[in-house]
Amino acid sequence: MRTIAITNRIFKELLRDRRTLALLSSGPIFIMWLLSIMFSANLSTNVKIGTYHVDPAIVKNLRDIKHVTVKQYSSQAQADQALHNYQVDSIIVKQDRQYDVAHANIDSSKTTLAKLHCSFNSQRTFKKRSKN
Repeated sequence: MRTIAITNRIFKELLRDRRTLALLSSGPIFIMWLLSIMFSANLSTNVKIGTYHVDPAIVKNLRDIKHVTVKQYSSQAQADQALHNYQVDSIIVKQDRQYDVAHANIDSSKTTLAKLHCSFNSQRTFKKRSKN
């Protein structure tokens, strides 16, 4: 009997407190609104990959991938400079029979996506390096 009386008293106090009622009604709505803003953000990540002396078939395969832009450079120095100036997210350079892949590592999602797309052919040997 005493437990019921205490429970009734607590509920009456809660119902009389306007701040508690306001938080109970508006708090979940506000949190749901914030979550909707957070999850409705742009989910597509666009990656710019620079290439130098890369086989045309590989460049064509990269261009066929959604959200990937390929820019071909006429020298390795230009490609390295573009990576250094953050104009591209990754570069692929063919030296002899080996492909050198470098990432800018600015945005982790772009780096991950570039790593996925740069490992497109397991028959080729890749040497990966990060930007200094």
